Amino acid sequence: MALSFWIFDRHTECLYHRDFVENTVNTRNSTDEAKLLLGMIHSLRSISHKLAPPNNDNLFDDSLQLASRNRVHTVETRNYTAHILQSLNGLLFVLIVANNEKKDNQQGQRRVNTSQTLETLKAFYRDVWTVSIPQNGMARVSKNESIVINDTRFTDNVDKLLRDL
Repeated sequence: MALSFWIFDRHTECLYHRDFVENTVNTRNSTDEAKLLLGMIHSLRSISHKLAPPNNDNLFDDSLQLASRNRVHTVETRNYTAHILQSLNGLLFVLIVANNEKKDNQQGQRRVNTSQTLETLKAFYRDVWTVSIPQNGMARVSKNESIVINDTRFTDNVDKLLRDL
């Protein structure tokens, strides 16, 4: 079951927040919760980058070696799993899902279908995000304005695709 969904831009602004438990949209965009979530993701990515073996490919500058870098895709706790997808232009899509109560018989650990959830996030980016925001001529794209997505059709599409995970 999906608990919440967040979209952050490359300037660390929360563009969209959907809380599936409280059934609210964009109520916590500028709260400490959004800042803590983004800070946790950036910290884990930084640690992951530092612990990764050195990359000897000299094809790109360090900031551009996107394909060969170690990445954080999921963060799992006892109660929830955060699935993280970052687009090439720096957008972060974070889906927080309640952990399933089904246990693996051999190890007694919770099973989360991470690959299926990440594929669903990729489908969201491809089928909902790119159609609703970048291809929409009415969407604000000014980098000087704080953009918050308040489109009800966008929220309906988010609900259709992500609510029942």
